[in-house]
Amino acid sequence: MDKFIETLSIAKGKEMYDGNIKRILSEKQILARILKETVEEVKNLDYDEIIACIGSEILIGKVGVENSNSSFSTFGEIETLSEEDYLINEGKITYDIRFDLYLMNSGIIDKERKERIKLLINIEAQKEFNPGYDLVPRGIFYCARMISSQLGKEIKNSNYDDVCKVYSIWICMETPKDVENTVFSYELNEKMLYGEKHKNFRSDLLTLVMVCLPRKINEEHTLQNMLRVLLDSDISVESKEDILSKEYGIKMDDNMKEEARYMCNLSDLVEERGIRKGMEQGIQQGMEQGLSQGIAQGKQIQLIELYKAGLIDKEKTLELLGVAEDEFEEMIMGI
Repeated sequence: MDKFIETLSIAKGKEMYDGNIKRILSEKQILARILKETVEEVKNLDYDEIIACIGSEILIGKVGVENSNSSFSTFGEIETLSEEDYLINEGKITYDIRFDLYLMNSGIIDKERKERIKLLINIEAQKEFNPGYDLVPRGIFYCARMISSQLGKEIKNSNYDDVCKVYSIWICMETPKDVENTVFSYELNEKMLYGEKHKNFRSDLLTLVMVCLPRKINEEHTLQNMLRVLLDSDISVESKEDILSKEYGIKMDDNMKEEARYMCNLSDLVEERGIRKGMEQGIQQGMEQGLSQGIAQGKQIQLIELYKAGLIDKEKTLELLGVAEDEFEEMIMGI
């Protein structure tokens, strides 16, 4: 039974929860607020102007990081993001969210080349800030891949003046105290080592931004607090809608509400919650019953949580619990 639970909660449950988070972040009114606070080129635009700049294709988990130079296909003069790389590299690393930002749509024109400025944007939803390695080198790697993958697409005939600037923006949800509730970035900057020159060269080709959320909602009117409200699966949909509307001017449409409800049910913390609930109830029943009983009860509650989320059917749940249907109903009522 434990192996079956582990497979569902860690693999399927996490996959569905992660996809849910990415879909919520990919909503254009959410993207506009992220971009305004992290992308220098659009900081003076209003949200509607930023939305107008966002390309028509927003791909979620479909552009490969390791071999993303085939992630664009060209039809005539229109370049579009393609799913080909995702299908070839299924199971390998993919960007969480990828899209293009066209500044011409805001009236900003490259005066030198007389053509629209195009930025390549990547947004990553990162649950653990310390996954066993430093996130910053990984983020810089993502930026580097977004630049190198432009060869043959944006960069034609070895004209490196055509390189598009790239942004990789990381939304870090579970953050330690030393970085929580912060936003910081890394960029390329010129450093003169000797002499004096009289010409500036274009070097602002990549920016990595780390948005570290507070661990609890606070009263600050900031991007990171708004994202904490949006992504916290412990907050009801009704509370989210009220806070986001009043504090941040975000109107949750039916799709966002549905995704928010789905997130509450499909949180990849189902396993942790189940064990925690079981241990809490075990403690209430008396410490003399021991920790093992609390954990065992947690496993039962975990199975029920999976059943409620629709990840396993009732028949399979009864089989794994080893109980009759009437006893199962009593268990649900007791949680």
